[in-house]
Amino acid sequence: MSGLDLPQIAPNARASCDDAATCAEWLASLPRLNAATTHAALAARLEELNGAHVAAAERLAILELLRGPIADVQIEQAKKFAGKPLPHSPQRREILASVTALWDALGLGYQRALQALAAMNGDRASIALACHRAIDATARTMLAHAHAYVQPRPTDLARLHRLYAFAEQRGIAVQPVPDRLSRTGRSCTVTRTYAQALLLDASSPRERRPEHVELVDRWLGHWAPKIAVSPSAPRGSSTTPMLVDLATESGASRRERTGPTVRFLDVSEISRSLAKRVHAIKQGKTPAEVGLEGDVEPQEALALLVALYRHWCEDQPRRAHERRNVNAPVCVCTGITATHFALGDRLADANAAAGAALPPASSETWVLRDESIAGVGLIRRRDDSRAAPLGHGQLLMVRPEAGGAGMLAAVQWLQEAPDGDLHVGARILPGIAQPVTARAAEPQESETQAIALSALAALAAPPTIVLPRGWFAPGRVLNIPEIPASRVRLTSLLEHGSDFERASFDPA
Repeated sequence: MSGLDLPQIAPNARASCDDAATCAEWLASLPRLNAATTHAALAARLEELNGAHVAAAERLAILELLRGPIADVQIEQAKKFAGKPLPHSPQRREILASVTALWDALGLGYQRALQALAAMNGDRASIALACHRAIDATARTMLAHAHAYVQPRPTDLARLHRLYAFAEQRGIAVQPVPDRLSRTGRSCTVTRTYAQALLLDASSPRERRPEHVELVDRWLGHWAPKIAVSPSAPRGSSTTPMLVDLATESGASRRERTGPTVRFLDVSEISRSLAKRVHAIKQGKTPAEVGLEGDVEPQEALALLVALYRHWCEDQPRRAHERRNVNAPVCVCTGITATHFALGDRLADANAAAGAALPPASSETWVLRDESIAGVGLIRRRDDSRAAPLGHGQLLMVRPEAGGAGMLAAVQWLQEAPDGDLHVGARILPGIAQPVTARAAEPQESETQAIALSALAALAAPPTIVLPRGWFAPGRVLNIPEIPASRVRLTSLLEHGSDFERASFDPA
């Protein structure tokens, strides 16, 4: 088969487990109590199988036996890095690499079976099964990277395209195949699994909280059958299709492409489905009532559906605020306590306030890659000795290294590059930041470090106060001596991140 470019097998290479019956016996004797040990054993068995000559039908049968246990142990191993704050520790990077390697090995095994079956004109059902499983293994590799917030490998997209192109050529792209790992309980097709992988990639998982990445993947299991893939643009559709070029290492987008390797993804049906659910939730329906699996609040589901509609169904919008490239060093503090004291050039006091149980607060030097009036793009260079974790919605203070006013921002997206550098997109909180102390008498006397943000007429933003999580309550009165209206009443919670709340207020 052309286009796979698989590693050669030595002429006399043989496997100790070269038939399904022997493999079944080995699996029955495999200890399952320690996930890491089981993982290593399955990886070694698969490596041996991939490096040996085995009859195509037996290879496919062995892989089908191994696939379920591999999926189970991969889930356990993935829990060690999925959704964890970044940057990853060397240990977590090693576990991710081992999970990726096992999916790669499983995919290689199915590609070997596919190559052999195609060369001998094997039966159509077996070829469709092998092709689907090879695509599925690559899609699961991409999902593991999404769960870990690590940049996807371009080679994974290229492999997806090659395998889908083969399925098209053989006329098996829409042939149903059984799949015990399917969450929907339905049979699958190459096209559905291919479309699901492309749409997950296009959903910008780096912007999603861990539980939302999982939700999108679960929902896509039901929505992928709504996606049609074809070499020509859909007719009569009110929704602009997404495009993908099978000859590239790029995912699906609305960037104009032409040529015989371009395919159109008709998203009109999924567009209507998303719009219908958005309308229903706005009318008071619960996520469960509109057929959405998972434990998610209505407002969270609504925001997620709107974001998915924007990524999949809308024409590519221009940025509301154009960004300019900067590439300059900046000082960055994380967390409300360190930010409070850094704004007043009193970081040493932050450590006294935090106590010995917490890691010392400090300012780090990052790179400001680009900026606009609404946000900044940052790069935190790899340093495995650094302990400060970073997650979605975390508060940052960013200030030019040469000096100047600091601005507050909240982490919007984050992703670890293959070299370990951390790429961060942060949304600027409007207003000039001032460190203040907030004191409350009710429900009990308490005091906290806080940050006041001035009004910003250009964005029609009122003055607001940034507090630690749990401090906001409607009508709560705070004494803040550093601002003109020293006694204020909290009115509305405008937003909250992982470690802060931003609220509007009136003079009390």
